[in-house]
Amino acid sequence: MAAKWRLILLSLYAVVTAAAMIAMGQPETLKWYLLAIPFFLWAMAPVAWLCLRRKRPLASGIGAAICAAAGAAIFGSTAWLPPADAQAGLVFVFVPAYQFAFAVLWVAALAIIARLTSKES
Repeated sequence: MAAKWRLILLSLYAVVTAAAMIAMGQPETLKWYLLAIPFFLWAMAPVAWLCLRRKRPLASGIGAAICAAAGAAIFGSTAWLPPADAQAGLVFVFVPAYQFAFAVLWVAALAIIARLTSKES
């Protein structure tokens, strides 16, 4: 039950990410979908990593929620607020890289906290 909310979070993030990709790409052929799959997986990877971690699941889930909220906000604002241009698709390349940086820092902070709290006891 504890991991269920993290899977729901991951599913919602997948829906928002896919909707933003489709809105920005305006696909007309199957080729577009096939070429979009690697970018979709890249965009999902940081949040999925945090959602599926077994160590410190609550703290990892909170990090995943922060990461997903930021990513969804950026993807959504890029897809639906301004008129889309040719460079807008680059958001699916660079945002996941920043999300991975956040996720690595989050997991490192969790490891440091775990180490500090285990020495105190």
